Amino acid sequence: MLEQCTVKKIKRDIAYVEIRRSDKCDGCKICAFNKRNSITVPALCDMPVEVGQTVTVEMPTKSVGSAALLIYALPLLGILIGAIIGLCGEWWLQLIIAAVGMALGLVLVVPIERMYRKKSGVLPVVIQTGENHTIENGEHNGT
Repeated sequence: MLEQCTVKKIKRDIAYVEIRRSDKCDGCKICAFNKRNSITVPALCDMPVEVGQTVTVEMPTKSVGSAALLIYALPLLGILIGAIIGLCGEWWLQLIIAAVGMALGLVLVVPIERMYRKKSGVLPVVIQTGENHTIENGEHNGT
């Protein structure tokens, strides 16, 4: 899916773009707008862009379920491993070790999820710059 976005910030090869909610967003829910009209998301960008510039961004459609599974499963796995390790002690020791396992899982989710997004194609990608390009039915004109 292609979206027109505004560049809000640039950091190395990542452009942080503001996506405005459209009618297409109601069925998708990938961007998690909730009650907001716009969100700012990171997008891979291998072309020169400037803050405030309008760009065309291709939204990912694959691997979103895998990313969600990773985010939820890693802390649960930490709890499970902690609980199993704690089996050799008292119940309170098992509870403490399980809590430490969950905390460790939550801490590890952030860097692992960032690496996963960059490598698996889950990040949106800037494919065009400028305001004079048109988008019709999910197709885009070449630059």
